[in-house]
Amino acid sequence: MSGKKLKVAGLAVFVIALAAAAGALLYKGSGEDSFSLDDWYCSPLMGTYNYSDKGIFYYGDEGISYFDAESGKGVSVCTKAGCRHEDENCPAFIEDSLFRAGIVYDGKKLYYIGDSEDLSSLNLTECDINGENRKKIADFPDIQSPSAIVYQGDFLAIGYYNGTDIRKREEVNNREAGIYVYDRKKKQGKKIYCEKAWNNTILSLNIIDGYLYFCRNYCPLSEEEILKQSASSKNEEQQKEVIELYRVPIDGGKEERIADQISTTCAGVTKVGEMVLFTTLDGLQAYLPQEGKRKTIRQGKNIFLVANRMTEETGIIGQGEKDGTSTYYVCDQDGALKKAGNSSIIFYAVYDHATYGIGDNNSIPILDTEKWRNGDFSIRHTLYMK
Repeated sequence: MSGKKLKVAGLAVFVIALAAAAGALLYKGSGEDSFSLDDWYCSPLMGTYNYSDKGIFYYGDEGISYFDAESGKGVSVCTKAGCRHEDENCPAFIEDSLFRAGIVYDGKKLYYIGDSEDLSSLNLTECDINGENRKKIADFPDIQSPSAIVYQGDFLAIGYYNGTDIRKREEVNNREAGIYVYDRKKKQGKKIYCEKAWNNTILSLNIIDGYLYFCRNYCPLSEEEILKQSASSKNEEQQKEVIELYRVPIDGGKEERIADQISTTCAGVTKVGEMVLFTTLDGLQAYLPQEGKRKTIRQGKNIFLVANRMTEETGIIGQGEKDGTSTYYVCDQDGALKKAGNSSIIFYAVYDHATYGIGDNNSIPILDTEKWRNGDFSIRHTLYMK
């Protein structure tokens, strides 16, 4: 928050809304319950900040907090009068060692991914909108650090890596990374994919038509080869890590490698019509699941995909320019690109009404999606983080 707390206007209104009803803070309009866990983009780059079309949940110096994208107001979810949000007496406060990522809201309850006290496993925790009545509702054994999280329907999928030898309390470089899927309806979970490799990490997750698409970063050399070559500068090129795109059935099965040289890892993929869009070092690509083939939509350098949570099946594409700005395009179901304009803001997640970017000094600029698609890239609000 640039050395200061968020300036919160209309705090009393927010507190009353929080105390009155869980949905009042997050939904203003027809009164219908419009939230589901699907609505949230749990950022793999900034795991404690989680986006929706209406606003952002994050964990800050006032505990679990919410920033409204329309009004530009932010507040701790705690409704205790006079609370300073500094310790376990505050329902919004979570001990650092027990907090991980993935704060989401389904219109009734908050959920987030926590970890065990010995850091050997993760869990799913539920609480009221004001942080009270907190309880673990599921345990995820033998997975340590979440690197990507996605909720869809009854499924929660966690990309993880096990980077610590718990018994020895030592860091592990040749580590297991994989995907754990939990069915909230059946209350059952399992690992559907895992591999061991040097600096192994799952960087993104998307659920599309019964498949999990994921980007994986790792070094293809064996541990013995890396240790043998680590002192040799001649083999530096061989030690470069690779980023690949895969897909695997959500209920488990054989993974399929779709492409390598992936360029935008956090954004993952986007479904547009019959295509699944992704970007490589060579440009914008499309995977055609029904044919098992891929094709190039646009060649070029510095092309990146933006995480897309729009109801319209549309791809949001950026291309970095020499002056440090980005030119943005909208890709339709035929693969045609329409130029929207140029901005110095790096887009991070796009919804029907709100677009979130990456700004200077750990800030999150928020734009109006309809306006920038028509060439107006003015910032609506900015959330300043520590």
